[in-house]
Amino acid sequence: VLPDGPACGCGRRGCLAALVGVDAVVRRLLPDATQDGPVTDHLPEIERIQALARAGDDAVRTGLTEVGRQLGRAVCVLVDLLDPEVVVVGGHLAALAPWLLPAAHAELAEHTLAPAPVARIEASTLGAEAGALGGATAALATVEAGHLPTA
Repeated sequence: VLPDGPACGCGRRGCLAALVGVDAVVRRLLPDATQDGPVTDHLPEIERIQALARAGDDAVRTGLTEVGRQLGRAVCVLVDLLDPEVVVVGGHLAALAPWLLPAAHAELAEHTLAPAPVARIEASTLGAEAGALGGATAALATVEAGHLPTA
């Protein structure tokens, strides 16, 4: 997404994960979060970011706006290539949506190739367990369809 951006865990630079992934967001907004080692449970950090944003912490709000801009730029690429009606963000992005999405929407409006963007960026309402529920649903659908693994 950003060729001269921050290093990514994959070895490249400026990947979406390095810009708006949960580790990148926590590292950017809560530099003290990793002083005791790598963060393995991000929920307390995301809740702390939410509390700081609600309290009007300028540094956190500015950081969230920049993360929202990066998200919006990435969504612009998706919109220009795939022309979706809506892009739904989940996980930490959904939890931080009140502060991220205004900047993401502004980037989408300003930088897509279409004269008037038809795509929307929305936050998932399914909660933190959406991925697990989706995985369980897919597994159960496989079993229900009779496609059981064989030895």
